[in-house]
Amino acid sequence: MPNKTSSVSSGNYVANTTITGLGSGIEYDKMIESIMKKKNKAVEKIEKQQEELQEKIDAYKDFREKLDAVQTAAKTLNMKAAFNEYTTTSSNEDIATISATSSAVSQKVLLTVSSYAKADKIRSQAYTSYTATLSSGTIVINGKGIVSSGSDTLSEFIGKINDANCGADANLLDDGAGNYYIVIANEKTGALNTTKGTNNTVQICDVDGGTLLSGAGGSDFNMLNGTLALRTNVTDTIASDTACSFRFSDKDTLSIGTQMGLTGLASGNVTIGGVAVNIDRDNDTLQTIANSINAAGGTCTASINELEENGSTTYALYITKGGGAIGTGDFTDNSNILESLGVLQSGYNAGCNIVAGQNASVTLDGVSVSSQSNHMDSISGTTISLHGLSTLTYAELNVNRDYDAIVDKMKSVVESYNDLVEYVAEETQWYDDTQEGGVLMGDTLASNLPSELNLKLFTSPTGLSGTSLTNLTHIGISQQLSDADGNVTKNGVRISGKIQLDESTFKNYLMTNLNDTQNILLPSGKGSTNTIQFISSTNNTVQNSAYAVNITTIATQATTTAGTAQTLNNATAEQLTFTFHGKSYIVALTGGNSITDNINAINQHDTVGRYVTAENSGGNIKITSKYYGQYGDFTVVSDIAAAADSSGIGTTPVDASGTDVAGTINGETCTGDGQYLRGNSASGTFGSSGYTAGNTTTDGLKIRYTGNATGAVGSVSVSNGAIQQMVSYLDTVLQSKYTSQNGNPGILTAMEESLKEQYNELESNRVDLKLRLHEEEQQLMRKFQVMDGSIAKYSAQASRLGAIMSSLNGPGSGGGGGSKK
Repeated sequence: MPNKTSSVSSGNYVANTTITGLGSGIEYDKMIESIMKKKNKAVEKIEKQQEELQEKIDAYKDFREKLDAVQTAAKTLNMKAAFNEYTTTSSNEDIATISATSSAVSQKVLLTVSSYAKADKIRSQAYTSYTATLSSGTIVINGKGIVSSGSDTLSEFIGKINDANCGADANLLDDGAGNYYIVIANEKTGALNTTKGTNNTVQICDVDGGTLLSGAGGSDFNMLNGTLALRTNVTDTIASDTACSFRFSDKDTLSIGTQMGLTGLASGNVTIGGVAVNIDRDNDTLQTIANSINAAGGTCTASINELEENGSTTYALYITKGGGAIGTGDFTDNSNILESLGVLQSGYNAGCNIVAGQNASVTLDGVSVSSQSNHMDSISGTTISLHGLSTLTYAELNVNRDYDAIVDKMKSVVESYNDLVEYVAEETQWYDDTQEGGVLMGDTLASNLPSELNLKLFTSPTGLSGTSLTNLTHIGISQQLSDADGNVTKNGVRISGKIQLDESTFKNYLMTNLNDTQNILLPSGKGSTNTIQFISSTNNTVQNSAYAVNITTIATQATTTAGTAQTLNNATAEQLTFTFHGKSYIVALTGGNSITDNINAINQHDTVGRYVTAENSGGNIKITSKYYGQYGDFTVVSDIAAAADSSGIGTTPVDASGTDVAGTINGETCTGDGQYLRGNSASGTFGSSGYTAGNTTTDGLKIRYTGNATGAVGSVSVSNGAIQQMVSYLDTVLQSKYTSQNGNPGILTAMEESLKEQYNELESNRVDLKLRLHEEEQQLMRKFQVMDGSIAKYSAQASRLGAIMSSLNGPGSGGGGGSKK
């Protein structure tokens, strides 16, 4: 039966509804199908090649994942921090617990608690209803303004306090006897911080003559008694002659009112140091207030103190008095202006300060420690948290290195390594039962890589000296041998090259010889003298037993000495401005200061004291950076002329500069940073004089030189360590072209890209061939259709001729039927 293909022929055009073979009776569609089936063998061959390539691409993807797992596990172990994990215990966790970071050390500490840190807490008068309405007015809590509309209930006003971000929390206390109190508790625990000018007691005041806090009416807090004191009192302040404001977030851009969240504040004159000073909080910044105080010419001077704490910078107004201790008698307030700045604080009515801010007081192995918080970091690398849940007062705190965590990291390396070895064995194996090979059978990279990794692991690192531990086999890591041939069998696959970890042996070496065990595994080094210290190296550093170190320039610290000796006490207050890398800080020196007082003021300044050290050098103040090289550069200048009765610094800014060390390692150029020398990159640099070749051996090597000699000063040994050797090799295998130094991809990436290119080329060939075959099929179809049409035409003509011939030869034809005449 002819095949119907739903197509018709019309000349050379092929439509969609013809039935083939109608004219000729030939099933040419089957003939074409047979022809094209043979021609499609070429397409099938390409698709088979693509299938095999895709299997290999997928296998390489799995291969990369296995290698990545090894690399990740190795890099997790390949750092000093991996060996510095600690476990901590407390003999009484109800009293205290301890946590540790990687900078801790193993130790045992006896803690004795005398007191726990408490947050300052104050309360209002008693109200008879929690829906009581407060009077109108504005108050300031810890430098933030809160406004009562005159229709706020207790709970509504409490919500305003909690929304003000004022460093205090408010709540409603019900004593169960029909009395309700607004209770305000400071968020921070502790009392005064005498070195930073912060006060963790709740600071609260009425604004512009209001009475919401001080009034005794039924709708007022009735909390403050109006007896003023310095916010930092005379007996416990930053210095006995210094008062300070709240800490604000800005010093010279935002007005005080803006930072309080208030507008329309009254301006007015206050008295500071016996003279009137006008303060307009709507427009004055902290700096303009300080300028006004200094311009007034009274016995007090002002400066701005900057404090960096917990990642943020705050500023406070410091007011000092020359020639004696400052007190409330040096201030006259007006409309609570100074109270709203935090300089003055009203006392509380009896019973209102229900909990006084209190510092924690403990002893650690007999050493007394005070802390504003119940979390203290008095022991380097640890945090002790006091809990106060026991009537006992002492606990033993233990910090121990977590050797099991190190063992677990080594186990991860071994397990991921063996997983890789098994995968490669399975994918490169010939299977007799199926007479087929694995997808990666014959692949040189896959077959050789495990042995290369094995070589990196078990080749003793160069540069180790003074120890018998030089190879992984010495610390409990060895080749895994399970049969006579040294092969492990899994699922019928012979696997060689796996490794094994003796956990007990490895842990014992960690506990008894940690340093040498680390040096086998990790990058390490050693200077030939005590003035050369190995710091670190990278994957690009070539290990060597002795790289020569040559020093051309010694690192120095920035230093300056006052040009004039201070032989008398300061005649007046003085300000020293220190600038470090574009940021300036003021050290306030009080009138009457001796040279020792001035030196202490510099050294005890919260920020300046972290950068420089001041000392007496033959009667002159000498200031030296705590850092070597350009990082320690600073500028210092005074606001008064150098004299025997001042610091002697003078009004001309003095720039103090340090020098970075300079030299070479193994004859290769290095970059100095203070006392540190670091080998330049291997990639080289382009400069005005052309291309400078990079370091081929010391790329990334970092040492510290603390000596005073120049020239050939010694050498440094560099060992990459077994894990580092494997990590470096895997980096070259796994790196992409975008991360490699020379712009070329790693060998695995190159192979993956090559396979993808081959696949894409085959796909292009397959598509082209399919298109050509489709066109050829269409051409054959058109030719057969033309032929079929021609045959049908000739058949029709033959039929007509036959009919004519039949009519001629039938009855009445010729002379048989005619009539005669």
